[in-house]
Amino acid sequence: NTPREQIRGSEAGNPCARSLGFSMLGHNVPKPASLLRIFRTGNLIEEVNVDVMRNAKILGSTQGKIEIKDGDGILVRGAYDAIIEHPVTKEFYLVEIKSINEMAFDKLPAEHEEILAGESPIMTKYPKYIHQWNTYAYGTSVYRGFLLFEAKNTQKQKIYHLKFDSVLWEENLIKLKQALLQNRKQQIVAVPDGMKPNDALHNICGRCDQRYLCVTLPIEEVSFEEVRKKDATLRG
Repeated sequence: NTPREQIRGSEAGNPCARSLGFSMLGHNVPKPASLLRIFRTGNLIEEVNVDVMRNAKILGSTQGKIEIKDGDGILVRGAYDAIIEHPVTKEFYLVEIKSINEMAFDKLPAEHEEILAGESPIMTKYPKYIHQWNTYAYGTSVYRGFLLFEAKNTQKQKIYHLKFDSVLWEENLIKLKQALLQNRKQQIVAVPDGMKPNDALHNICGRCDQRYLCVTLPIEEVSFEEVRKKDATLRG
């Protein structure tokens, strides 16, 4: 893909600064048609839920753009799913919609009322979704809202009400800035502490599309030039 100088909002929950660096460099692994169809199903589920909000006359906006800046430019750029307006209090709520398979849905924790994002039990299952919502909350200044999960096959839903967590944001911001600062130096960061790209069974690295490239590179910081050369060799 075309290299970029910002982190996508949908990537803000990626726990690995090195993976974020690969993504900004433009590294991409083609997805099989079956997976692309699953993605399209998720998009349709989002559209249906947004239509329900629209018909209920509570939809404030949808797919709104956000930009979060640091001292040298734009740090994060993205688009949230929806903002709704409470019909009585007129308060705004930030909504992120996630579609998952039935097995994963059944393993979700019990729904909860409004708590700090970092205290949600979803953090133990899908921390990237919590970080994404929290990032969008910061970017929109809409500090209340929820994650809505829907099972693809049955349309069952669970809702987790959240409040913006400033401590969680500051912790995540360190990783985002680390990835971006190295990007501006034309470098990919070193493998972060706790990540194990050489361990295919590791919960995070084992599912990373970029692992096949990462394991062939030094664990230290590496230049864009070296990454591009290695990637070209591996792709043949």
